[in-house]
Amino acid sequence: MKGARVQGCKSAGVERKGHLHAYTRTRLHTYTPAHLHTYTLTRLHAYTPARLHAFTLTELLTVIAIIAILMGLLFTFYRPSQEQRKVFECQNHLQVIHRALRLYMLDWEGFPASPYDTLNDDKDSIPGSGVGLFDEDSTDGVDAQVGGLLALSSYLRSQRMLLCPSDPRTMGSNVLPDYSSYQGCDTGMEFKPGSRSDHVQPCPQGIPTYAITRFPPDTDCHPSGRDDDKDGRVDEDPINDTDDDQDGRIDEDPPNVLTPSLCGDQDRLRQLGISNVAPYFPVPTFPSDDTVVTWCVHHRYMPNTTTPNYVKGGVPADLVLYWDGQVRIQQMPISPDMAWRRKPNEP
Repeated sequence: MKGARVQGCKSAGVERKGHLHAYTRTRLHTYTPAHLHTYTLTRLHAYTPARLHAFTLTELLTVIAIIAILMGLLFTFYRPSQEQRKVFECQNHLQVIHRALRLYMLDWEGFPASPYDTLNDDKDSIPGSGVGLFDEDSTDGVDAQVGGLLALSSYLRSQRMLLCPSDPRTMGSNVLPDYSSYQGCDTGMEFKPGSRSDHVQPCPQGIPTYAITRFPPDTDCHPSGRDDDKDGRVDEDPINDTDDDQDGRIDEDPPNVLTPSLCGDQDRLRQLGISNVAPYFPVPTFPSDDTVVTWCVHHRYMPNTTTPNYVKGGVPADLVLYWDGQVRIQQMPISPDMAWRRKPNEP
């Protein structure tokens, strides 16, 4: 009996195994590749192009209109952001120029004269006339022009530091080697560049952006002074209750720029060339911290137009470099002569 029961169990197991094998084979046959291919085609048939809904003309026009609006907004915000980038880059250039100018001053104990400066460094004049001899010593370099900001080339890592990215003259590879965006004649609506080649350049109806003197020669406020006593020497008898020039008169020929009674201009000390001698003697005289070194005019208007480009308070703006190293974004002055008279706290 026991053997028969065991044999029966084995037979039943074989039957169950056979049934499972047959079932598995049947299920696998149900999902053969041919069947799956037929099933897939059947499902895709429900989504044939004939059954899809196409876009209407109204929907297409709506999408096109939205894209046009987005592109308009993109271009509206793109140009100001590009100009803002150029302003930041220009600020960096002006700060680099300031550091280079400081190094130049330490080496040469003075500032490089621009093509617009009329100097009388050697303090000579036509005897008896009171008229100084300006820029006449082209051989010894004392009264000669030295290129202004272009003289800082050896203190800069690249000549590009003298160029503003918004200056249309710098766009391209044909930039003149003696050109700087920060040295020229500012007439308000136009920027006329200076050149190293010219000895002394006029700036009619305007003011030089970089210059160590701001007043005309032979005036009470010009740093080179005047021959007030008409003895052929300039500023040789300062106010000290002493007859320094031994002519029997006391303090009759003082340094005019330092004498308020002769030069009453409130900005007389806000010039780089307060004492135009090399080296400074006997006491170095340096400009005040709020003295304007130069400014950039190339952000005021769109190139070759009168359309405002970069504005502050609704007014075209300049980037102004002061002697203490700060670069301020300030409104364009109402007249060119007011450009160098700006103060850091002004708008």
